[in-house]
Parts: sequence; structure tokens; C-alpha cells
Amino acid sequence: MRLTVQTNPVSAYCDACGVIGFTRLLDPHIPFGAIKIVSGKGDLVMEAVSQAARLAPDNHTLLVPGVPEDYTMGKDITPRIAAFRERVLRIMQRMIMAPLHS
Repeated sequence: MRLTVQTNPVSAYCDACGVIGFTRLLDPHIPFGAIKIVSGKGDLVMEAVSQAARLAPDNHTLLVPGVPEDYTMGKDITPRIAAFRERVLRIMQRMIMAPLHS
């Protein structure tokens, strides 16, 4: 997935079905009931989230892995989202550190 460079700060969030969205921090509207995943520099957040996410069958929508299935089965989605957040943060940390080791 190719993303346009976005240096403005953004937040990534997901809904109860695991669908991921992004919002600018200058306009920090996260939809009611959505769960914030991570915030930071736009291109960094969007790249890290896209690497950790999975694609929906429409080949466009980003999903938190496992959340759609857990939601459908009535399971608690909190652990899946917490694990996803940790994965995104590790990816972001690697992306920040990579130029220092090049």
C-alpha cells in the first residue's frame, strides 16, 4: 500500500468492528465509541499502522487483526487492540531508529 507523505500529526483509531481510521490532531474528532490506537507524525503513524493491520476483503479498508472475528463472536476486543497498539509502537520505534543505524 503506497501512502502519501503526511507530516502533520494524526491519530489512528478503530471502531468495535476493527475498522481503522485516521484523524488530524488539529481536528481531533474521533468518532463516538472509537478507540484511539496511537498518535504521532502523520507519515510515521500511517505507515506503521498499515504494516501492522490487515486488509479487509475490499482490499482498501484497514482492520485490526482478529477484532472483526472477536466482535462477531461477542468476545472482548480489548486485548486484541492492546496487542495491536504495542505492535504499531514497536514498528514506529524501529522506523525512527533505522536512519540512525544506516
